[in-house]
Amino acid sequence: GYRWSSPSTKNALFAEAGAAIQLGGLTLGAGAKYLRYDSAQFDSAGRETKRDDMNYFITVAGGAGLSF
Repeated sequence: GYRWSSPSTKNALFAEAGAAIQLGGLTLGAGAKYLRYDSAQFDSAGRETKRDDMNYFITVAGGAGLSF
């Protein structure tokens, strides 16, 4: 996909994928997100950083039901 942002220096291509399994009332998932920025990125000291960014994530969800 493509992310448009403000400021436009943060525009980026992205890809995201993941999987989840459900065990009873508990769901566990994991995935990754890749970003490729259109323009150079700079840290707070003014140094150029990498244009590629990879994030990994995990998700945990659950719920309980009460029935009579």
